[in-house]
Parts: sequence; structure tokens; C-alpha cells
Amino acid sequence: MTRRPSPRLLIGLFAVCAFPSADGDAQAGGHAPAGVFGFRTSDRGSLSTSYRFVRTALADNFIGSEVMATREVLDRFLVAPLTMVTDQHVLRATYGISQVVTLAAMANHTRVSMDNVTRSNVAFADESSGFGDLWLGALTRLRRAGAVRAHLHAGVWLPTGSIENVGGGADGDEAAQLPYPMQIGSGTMDVAPGLTVAVTGNLLSWGVQTQGRLPLGDNSRGWRRGVALEATAWTVLKIGERLGFTAGIRGKYWGNYQGSDPAYASLGPERTPTIRADLQGGSQVEAPVGVSIRLPGGGSTDRHVSVEWSMPLVRDLKGPQLGAEWALAIGLRAGFR
Repeated sequence: MTRRPSPRLLIGLFAVCAFPSADGDAQAGGHAPAGVFGFRTSDRGSLSTSYRFVRTALADNFIGSEVMATREVLDRFLVAPLTMVTDQHVLRATYGISQVVTLAAMANHTRVSMDNVTRSNVAFADESSGFGDLWLGALTRLRRAGAVRAHLHAGVWLPTGSIENVGGGADGDEAAQLPYPMQIGSGTMDVAPGLTVAVTGNLLSWGVQTQGRLPLGDNSRGWRRGVALEATAWTVLKIGERLGFTAGIRGKYWGNYQGSDPAYASLGPERTPTIRADLQGGSQVEAPVGVSIRLPGGGSTDRHVSVEWSMPLVRDLKGPQLGAEWALAIGLRAGFR
């Protein structure tokens, strides 16, 4: 005979998981995964700094959710991309100017490498690197009551990253304009709205975050990136006072580019899919997992290290387009009161 759990046991488990933790923000269970930025606001006079390294690996060409063989891509184009690796170093700082408003800034340095092959079976690689676009904004606190916190993101992306990266390409021309995915910047000022809600418990913490990036007009080369939207839901299982295991679900959408770079006009639309503005959009759902560790210390300093690994579950790409294979994020955070 199977025994049903008693109501007292169920209520007790719920209380342990959901009851507010008085110092949850200072513990591993109260910290967000490495893939989430802008997790919380800062108190007045408090400074928080963070560093994040992200490596993203792409492989295989997709149309929709189906893999397209390289020979099929080369039936339509003269050049087919094979793989792409992006390494990004991100620095972020926040400062509480009041109990409601936190100022924030984020800068990054990005390196992109791509392997390609031509219809005549000649393999070549391109690479670009440099400082990307700069994000400036503010986090405005909506609610801070017990375990529940919520705040709005309001920011702008400034076009500090280059959109004129050049490389050898298939012809070995060192002055050839590199394709869209290898341009470090956007060239446009973009609006960046968002919302974060987080709840901290003694054993389980969770949160949701939405972010957007909406370009304002075309850049100096006559094109702009598509609208980008992202939504993340996560949970943290706390083990002891310093260790937390993280898991979540993340959905991404990015639209096709608008306009066209004049440097690609002479190459023709059948040159390679990476110079086609109408083949840059897509959507993806991925499942990130990781660990968050509160480092020893105390006093006025709060330090965390976090690692996150994610892989796509489903995707729908306007291809042929390289699809994400995996991503690794490593984050370090220090808060000063």
C-alpha cells in the first residue's frame, strides 16, 4: 500500500524552500547564474563590479531547425561557413545613487574567428577583434520587500565597436570587408529596456529576466541589426552557506538585418550566406546549468564566482546560418558597501 505524503510534510517542505532568507543576497543561493547580468540593484553608496568571460562555439549550417550539409550550402553559394568561435570579456560596474536608482555601465572586448571553405575546396579562416559597443543605463527599483525584489532596466548601447573590420577572405585580399557576423559593433545607438524579478529562499531561489535591444536607424554603412529579445528564468539550489547549483531556461530572438553594406554589392548574393542581410535572423531556446560560489571574506566585501554551461534545445534559423553548439560563461563579482 502506497502512503501519501502528509499535509504537514508538504507544508514543511514548502516553507523551507520558499520562506524568505534574511541574508540570501550575500549567499550563493541568493546570487544569479553567470549568464545573468543586472541581477539586483545596489544600495545607496554601494559599488559592485563584475567580470565575465563568455566563449560561444557555432557549428553546422541550419535552415530552420534542420542541418544543411556543407555540399548543399556550396550548391547555392561560392563560400560556406564551417565553424565560428566568439570570445568575449565583459566588465560591468554599478553604483547606487539612491535606494531606488542604480547607475550601471558595461564594456566588452570581443574576438571572433570563423573557418570557411570554398566551392573549389579551398579552406580559409578570418578573424576580427576589438572593443565592442558600450552600454550605459540605470536600474530602477520597483519592489524590495522581504525575499522579493524587482527592478526595471533602462539603457542605451553606444556604437563604440567597429563595423569596418577587414580581413583576407577567400581571395586573400587583406582589405576585404568581413561579413556581418564578424563585425564587432553595431554602428547604431540602440535602446535597451528590461525587467528583473528575483525571489530568495532558504533552500531555493529563483528569478526571471527579460531584455531587449532595439536599433535606432541605420549605421554609417547603410545597415542595422535586427531587434534582439531575450528572456531567462533560473533557479538556484543552495547547499550550505556558500555553494549554489543553478539551472534555467533561456529564449532568444534576433531579427534579420535591414539595409545592406555597399562593400558586399560587387560580390553578389551568391557569394556566401554571411553577407546576406536576410539570412541573419533566428530564435533559440537553451538550457543553462552551473554553479555559484560565495568566496571567503566578510566585512564590507561580498564576492562570488559563478560558472554556467548552456546548450541549445531547439532553434529556428533564417539560414543557411551557423548554429550555436555550446556556450561557457565564467563570472566574478565583487560588491562593496
